Formats: sequence, structure tokens, C-alpha cells
Amino acid sequence: MKDSIVSVRAQQIIDCKCRPAIEVEVRTESGAVGRGAAPTGTSVGMHEAYVLRDGDPTTYDGLSVHKAVATAVEVIGPALAGMNVFDQPAIDQKMIALDGTPEKKVLGGNTIYSVSIATFRAAAASLRVPLYTHIAGGDIRTVPVPCFNVINGGRYEHLTQAFNEFLIVPYGTDSVDFAIEMAVAVFHKLAHVLTEYLGHKPQVASSYGYAAPSNDPELILALMQRAIDACGYAGRMAFALDCASSEMFDKKSGTYLLKGKRVTANELIGYAKD
Repeated sequence: MKDSIVSVRAQQIIDCKCRPAIEVEVRTESGAVGRGAAPTGTSVGMHEAYVLRDGDPTTYDGLSVHKAVATAVEVIGPALAGMNVFDQPAIDQKMIALDGTPEKKVLGGNTIYSVSIATFRAAAASLRVPLYTHIAGGDIRTVPVPCFNVINGGRYEHLTQAFNEFLIVPYGTDSVDFAIEMAVAVFHKLAHVLTEYLGHKPQVASSYGYAAPSNDPELILALMQRAIDACGYAGRMAFALDCASSEMFDKKSGTYLLKGKRVTANELIGYAKD
């Protein structure tokens, strides 16, 4: 089966945090179209792929992505023209080879990812199947478990919560729809739990979860559990953490921040295990 790539287009869009991002459109010989975009997180780990931005302080504080747009159209597009949209590994390897750096600093990780997912979606459109069916290569037998960020760590006026995100994970459901319904119910109930604990309504953080009410992760998880229990979902919802530990790493001392104190890597790992 073959459907050749005939064009790669790109444009700058704005993500939910009002920051520029690149969106790519891939078209095939059959007329199939796929689009992909690459919004970036607030906290970026030291080993994550490089995000190619313009760096012009007069435009979006240097965050615009016109360089990435031009790279997608002028460099990647011609290189992928004529390639089979169904040969995803070859397409991805082509872009990796074009870049030639571990961190994707030439083409930009945001550019490469956007083209890659746009290609994936174009292939699914060519087959006239949902993207998840194309990725799976057959029937879906299990329901993915979604994770929901409900409390955000970071630096606040009166405290610093070292862990970046506290998430709830509904499981054992028959549908993603019901998992979402469970998470929404807990999120709303959590607002009441936090209000009772704080004595006032919780602040909404930059990632749109509630601002961490304490520097103690265990206290936060206990408050989350209270909301889960109040909704009747005890035993049906797990926790997950995005620690983003590199954000709280001090290179000079080689230590991490935890509950207002500096700890070693082994101490942090031991705390997480306990």
C-alpha cells in the first residue's frame, strides 16, 4: 500500500497558554490531510528535545516559531516529498538524520514532532480509520487510562512545592467518557476540600490545576483522597506524579528540594518508594 506525500505546510498558532506553537499540515497524493501541533510544557526537563523558537524579544517575548515554520516547509517538506505516508519509521528517521543532533537543535524537536504526528494522521485519513486504529494496527481491546492534573506544584508566595503535578488516574472503567466524568467530579469536589482546608478558595495555577496548598506531598495526596472518597470512587482512582525533579535540582550541592529541605537523589528516591 502506498500514498505519497505531496506537500508539507506549516503555520504559527497560539496554544492554551497564549504561547506560539507550530502546526504542520501534511497532504498526500490521494488527497488525505493530517495536521499536528507541538505545544510545550511549562517545566522542561534537561533531556527533552530542543524547542526551536525565534528568540526575537519584540515578538511574543522571543517565543514565536517562524523559524520552525520555515524549517518544516523549506527543509523537511522537500525531503519527505514522494515518501510513502505509511512508512512512519522511515519518515521519522529521515528527519532525525536531517537534524543530526541528539537534542534536535537544528530542525527543532517541536518541528519534527509536528511533522511526525501530521504524517501519522494523514496516513489514518488515507485509510479512513481513526488515528488510534491506525496506530494499533488492528482492533482496540483495552481502554487507555487517562491521567488528570488537578494540583500544581512550583514556587508560590508562601511556599514551594517541589513536585510539579499531582494527578488522578481513574481505572477499571468501561469507557474513557466515564473516566473523564469521574475526574471532573473529583476536581470539583477537590475545590471544596481545599477551601475547607485553606479557609478560602484555592488559587488556580498556571497549568489550570489548583495551586499546591502545602510543601508536603503526602498532605496534598491526603486531600485528594478525601475528594475521591467524597465522590464514592475509593478503590477506583489512583495517583500519579510528575516530579519534574530537574526543576528543583541544585547543581552546586547536587541535591533536590523536598518539603523545604535539600535532599540527595537517594533520599528522594527512598521517599518516593516509601
